[in-house]
Amino acid sequence: MLDEVGAVIGAVLRGRLPAAVDVRQQAPRVAWQSEGTIVGLFLHRVRESRSQAATGLWTEDRDAEGRVVSRTSPERQYDLHYLVTAWAADPEQELALLGRILRTFANDPVVPASQLIGSLTGASASLTVSVGRDDRPPELWPALGLLPRTCLELVVTAPIPPVVRTELARPPENIELGVGVTGPPSRSMPGEQASRRPKARITEGEPDGPARGETR
Repeated sequence: MLDEVGAVIGAVLRGRLPAAVDVRQQAPRVAWQSEGTIVGLFLHRVRESRSQAATGLWTEDRDAEGRVVSRTSPERQYDLHYLVTAWAADPEQELALLGRILRTFANDPVVPASQLIGSLTGASASLTVSVGRDDRPPELWPALGLLPRTCLELVVTAPIPPVVRTELARPPENIELGVGVTGPPSRSMPGEQASRRPKARITEGEPDGPARGETR
């Protein structure tokens, strides 16, 4: 799923930026300053979405007789945090590139379904992009070996397709219930027989017949 989201966002950017701009999905590096006009798209954090948290409940599909034939896991949403940087011959060109990206997703935060690929396609699949939530860890720039620079934070909310499980255990044909005494055995006086509680067993009958009960 992560590679599919990256491919979709990369394709959206390539369609909105000049043809000469090279969109790279990797961590930015100092060498880019002398390699032409580049937009870097670096995935540095993945978190479960708080705004669209899953209910945690599985849904059940039943047949005509009411038996559960499959269970579907709840859909989960994740926030993918991308650091977006621009590299060009002068700072003004870099700002122009970042501004175009900002306008792209600020005006249309939902990626069209026609641009989704792979597991992201489906009736309820969607990608939502927000801009400007600065969730970058403070140690990110030193870890990249770069000085802080103007950038954007793209947060792409993407779904994980639910899993459908059809390999379910068959329902039991017979159910036996027993009643007994728990705990330490009771002490009885000499010559006195310890009392016993009756035990009962319930056996499921035929589909169209009543259950049979037995006491002993």
